Amino acid sequence: MIKSSTSPNRNNNSSAGGGRSKYFLWICFLSIIVIYQFKVPNKLVKEDLDYDETGGQLHQKTTTNTNSTVTNVTDVKTTTKSPVPTSTPTIIEEKKLSSTSCSYHLWAFNRNGKVTSGTKDCITSDIELLNLLEELANPNIIDIISNTNNEEKENDDLTVSIAIGSSLPNHTSKKNKNLRSMTGTTTAIHDDDDDGMTMLNNLADIIDEFRAPRLEWRIMAERFQNFNANEIIRGDELFYDPAIFVNVRETLSPLSFSDNFATPAALARQKLLIDLGGDNGNKVTTREEEEEILAIHRIDFILVRVLEEKLASIARALRLYQYPENCDELEQKTKGRIFMPYANGKDFLGALTNGNVGKMTSAFAAGAPFVNAAPPVWARTYHFENCTKANGYECGFLPIYGGECILPQVMPALECLSHFTMGWNKNIVLPKNGIPQHICDDGMNQSPALSPDAPFDGAHYNYGADSPDVFKEWCATCNNFGVEPQKPSPETVSSSDIPLGVQDIKLIGGTIRDYIAGENEDKSDPCTLRATPLECGARNSTCCANEVEVPQNVLGSTSKEDRPNVGFLGSVLSSFMTRFNRKSRYRIANLHQPRTKAMDKRNEGWEAALATGNCATLHIRRGDNIDRCANGNTQFCSMNLTLSDYMKKATPMLEQLDDAKHVFVMTDDPEVVADDKLEPWQEKGYYLEVVSGYNQYSQQTYDDWDPFIESVHTGKACRALVGHYISTVSKLLFESICARYSECPIHDMMEHVDDDD
Repeated sequence: MIKSSTSPNRNNNSSAGGGRSKYFLWICFLSIIVIYQFKVPNKLVKEDLDYDETGGQLHQKTTTNTNSTVTNVTDVKTTTKSPVPTSTPTIIEEKKLSSTSCSYHLWAFNRNGKVTSGTKDCITSDIELLNLLEELANPNIIDIISNTNNEEKENDDLTVSIAIGSSLPNHTSKKNKNLRSMTGTTTAIHDDDDDGMTMLNNLADIIDEFRAPRLEWRIMAERFQNFNANEIIRGDELFYDPAIFVNVRETLSPLSFSDNFATPAALARQKLLIDLGGDNGNKVTTREEEEEILAIHRIDFILVRVLEEKLASIARALRLYQYPENCDELEQKTKGRIFMPYANGKDFLGALTNGNVGKMTSAFAAGAPFVNAAPPVWARTYHFENCTKANGYECGFLPIYGGECILPQVMPALECLSHFTMGWNKNIVLPKNGIPQHICDDGMNQSPALSPDAPFDGAHYNYGADSPDVFKEWCATCNNFGVEPQKPSPETVSSSDIPLGVQDIKLIGGTIRDYIAGENEDKSDPCTLRATPLECGARNSTCCANEVEVPQNVLGSTSKEDRPNVGFLGSVLSSFMTRFNRKSRYRIANLHQPRTKAMDKRNEGWEAALATGNCATLHIRRGDNIDRCANGNTQFCSMNLTLSDYMKKATPMLEQLDDAKHVFVMTDDPEVVADDKLEPWQEKGYYLEVVSGYNQYSQQTYDDWDPFIESVHTGKACRALVGHYISTVSKLLFESICARYSECPIHDMMEHVDDDD
């Protein structure tokens, strides 16, 4: 893990890069090759899924409908394996670079797109870049909130957007040489620039480490290497959050979600294009020309800080809580206890997240940190390399814990648990001394997990296999099913060796510190997560995070003042746990970047719809639940619904969103979105973009992770949602949209579908 400098006076070396000749840049490049200890990008083991731009498919049946694109992974063909970037947040090793080498450059912008003093054209090392990012990211939260007023501040130096690139020669295609001449750029072209890719991947590691504790910072643009699909060189194009293409207005309003994160990022991108394009910056008219300018100048990432005060305040509280800096103070409060639920699920992302939100709030009540843990089988199933020895789950998402106080305790426990099967709902409150080595060794002998190099066989691996007897004896109340929780004594809670179940700790009814201290000691603040500086209630005291509310958009409401408020903490925690890391973002981009190109070519207005959120997401969950209904489990029969059932719910929502016509459909049943089901709605002028997958218990599901996470990535962009109350993925989408916009979507979860005519 890169450690930030504690010195306030960092050596900026700002004179090292500005006016050097291009010849000297090449000398820098050669120096980096000699000095820099490159990382070799991993290879993607899972077969790639390639999107056919002309047919709008993942190498599958082609639809001729003008208003739909069905992505049905049942016909996916094997393609060439592509390199996947390395990403291991919180364990980046600092590289040794020459003091005169420029490794990265950074542009910093305020909320109005004006360059701030944080801009630096020569950054010589990983640690210097991380220090600079942290310096720019950590002004007082009050400064951030006061920055959201209506007045444009010409001299405001608060950094809201950041663009970063690596300083190696450009890795780009040869398709726009004329534009290079236009912009006066003569950078050498390297179509197979492995060194450039290595530097890019290293930069991505730094970005993920920076963002892991900072929910308020979002990636709005990110560069990946070429996907080598359909002879399209897409490494030249940044992969964007759709909100970056929101229309930029001269007058900014704090009441609009776009001004809280989208507009500042859009203004930063606009400023980059003007400045880097020179005299021709204002003449660039096509997206291809824009992307060429950004590629030539090595703009690899655009980040933005969310200015909305409620999310910013809770995000700050989470960072201080999950990434503590004072280890002695943490141990005094918790006696070394860490909540670490560990479930042996495969792709039950919605269920795991929903359950872990509740367990994380229990950890807050006890004053202890929370670690989101899942078995390495997750990584083995989806072929995340170098993630099978410990916590496979973190290969899909950013970690939500870290720092010197927690990692030394967590990582050995994850390594131990990875060696044997665990069964369902193992909810450990880890003691200070962790899991004894003999438990690790005996557990592996009794019930070994798949070895990291073993081919995954979904038909013969039992996800529900219980944990070994030695572990059940060691932590008797760690299993939620069939085991009665027991209220532990203060001495037991204080023990450095005795494990406890999450339900055990909940019974103490307060913080660990107060329970151990007893009745004679002064009680600590019962709220362990204060959303400073928000004030709640008539008492005008700082809000506890669980008191913070946001508006709920409902049918018939035209302003936020007319809308009810709902609790925000669950949405924030759900989002905090499910931020995709570099490996998963790569896999999303591999499918979604060409999809958006195909959508744009159809001129249906999808870019504007996704940028503003004026669209509806339909999550049509059927699959194995329809099988359960057929077998007599009638509670699932309410899911036996059609596309028309969902569209009837969505149409009034779309009318309220400026008469929108765009509908994104995600489903596990391809039949429900067959051509004949889509056509009636297309004829009414609706545009439907569909991602479909498999019944989650079918063998093919083990190859279905990429389309699923692509659909989650896109589905949360819409501000209307129709899902189902039984589906935890529908709930996950709802929470994700709430956290994205700090306003919950118009939605219908089919609770009253049986009451409809």
